[in-house]
Amino acid sequence: MKITAIAPYAGLGELIQDVANQKELGNIDIVQGDLQQGVKIAIEAEKQGTDIIISRGGTAERIKQHVTIPVINIEVSGFDLLRIITLIKDTDNRVAFVGFPAIANAVSSVSQLIDVNLDIYAIDDEHHIENQLRLLKEENYTFVIGDVITVQLAEKIGMHGLLLTSGKESVLSAFRQAEETYRTVEKIKQERDTYAQILQDLNQHTIIADKYLQLRSLSTPPIPLPTPFIRRIAAAVFQFDQILVEVVYKNRFYRLNAHQLGSQQVVIELLEQEAPSKSLPSISLVADPNASVYLSSNHEEVQLAIEQAEALREQLTPLVIIGENGTGKESLARYIHTSDTAAFLRIDGAAFPIALLPYLAIVLEDGGTLYIVNANKIEETTKEWVEKQLKVKIPFRIILAMNNKTSDRIPTKFKTLHLPPLRERKEDIPNLIRLFISSFNSEYGMQIAGISDDAIQLLESNPFESNIIELSRIINKAVRKEETAYIQDTTIANIIDELQDQSKTVIDITGSLADIETQIIQAVWLEEKKNNSKTAERLGINRTTLWRKLKEIQ
Repeated sequence: MKITAIAPYAGLGELIQDVANQKELGNIDIVQGDLQQGVKIAIEAEKQGTDIIISRGGTAERIKQHVTIPVINIEVSGFDLLRIITLIKDTDNRVAFVGFPAIANAVSSVSQLIDVNLDIYAIDDEHHIENQLRLLKEENYTFVIGDVITVQLAEKIGMHGLLLTSGKESVLSAFRQAEETYRTVEKIKQERDTYAQILQDLNQHTIIADKYLQLRSLSTPPIPLPTPFIRRIAAAVFQFDQILVEVVYKNRFYRLNAHQLGSQQVVIELLEQEAPSKSLPSISLVADPNASVYLSSNHEEVQLAIEQAEALREQLTPLVIIGENGTGKESLARYIHTSDTAAFLRIDGAAFPIALLPYLAIVLEDGGTLYIVNANKIEETTKEWVEKQLKVKIPFRIILAMNNKTSDRIPTKFKTLHLPPLRERKEDIPNLIRLFISSFNSEYGMQIAGISDDAIQLLESNPFESNIIELSRIINKAVRKEETAYIQDTTIANIIDELQDQSKTVIDITGSLADIETQIIQAVWLEEKKNNSKTAERLGINRTTLWRKLKEIQ
């Protein structure tokens, strides 16, 4: 029996794989695809000899209309519904379910049974989901429960989607149905494509672009970077002759070397690297800038920043976002970006060479966002280049990210947004925890239902030097380590201790004496929880000298 499992979200795919391993099913293909993409996968799977398809929800219903082989639907069990509703039962924010009628009726029954106030919106056509979500956003709903399409659309417009996931018991039931349907199948077909495996191991890609920016790949594996980005790189090389950079995309590192071949063609070579380059300028191409943008807050200053960002989404107003590391500067920038197709490029203002900035301007000629981190460290020439772009009305947006306000580094005409550190907005911690639990449940195929009050209190007392990033890292580990339905305070305490052990300070002694002194002062100051008296005592200097040096650093 050959099975193709089509998972609408990544965590379901991992859960299906776990169940398949448990049942020792070797001939199973697990592919991620939702709705129409899932249909295309199913059609191709049938052509390739698949006997049975397993999928879920609206994707399974669509597949049934386009294939002749049996389709087993992974049901959403009562326990699955109870788990997601339990996750939001204690929130004071408005919560709604948006999805297809079959599941909507079940959600309504369970929420009434356990007396949870949850508004239900049954949608027959997925094309109507986004309109319904926009209406809910106008009515100040914070959380939306639903299937993959609902969560994706919710995050796209700046709401928080909680994915209704299927648990292990539902996947086991689906496999039992598949086995009953094909009990007479005696032989499992094994087909392996040796050449496909060989090509999969290759990491070299060579692309030729003509003067019309039509691309031709000389390598069998698909081009790993988006085609529009490659075309714009070719356009830049036609104008400036050559570029050699590192491109980071989907957590992979590519050495991109592009140069002209005569006057009519550009050759682009992509070589995948095992680790980040220590010598090449780096461009990070954000794969899906609108995905997983967590924006909502009960803190007045964050609410103001979100409102200002909302007003700027349809404009190309240049921006500076100020906040400590991990406060959500990039999430806010990605929310302002809005586009599903235009590029979102991230570069380090402290390290990216001025000579390559004109290339990026051409790459972004079709629109997009140039997001510059460490902008408080940009050279004066880079600042002048940025200001020059604004004078010619460029077709893309420039957003600078700074850890602190350095007025002489902020070009003129830039609007400023500020995000406070997490330790100053502790009222947001419970909702952020819920979002992270839902996200990591989906990613890892886990079924964590919530977190204990003691664990929340422990987290609220944590200084969070790395802010939201640190909270995300802690919940990520907790979801994978917790052995009960609720994350306990002991689990959180162990993880915090573990992370503190891992964050022992390492001083880079390759810089100047002043640079080394700066690192030591910052490290001791953070270790002493920013207590100036204790820091000065450890360093053997008076508090006035320490205050002056901290001002210079900031």
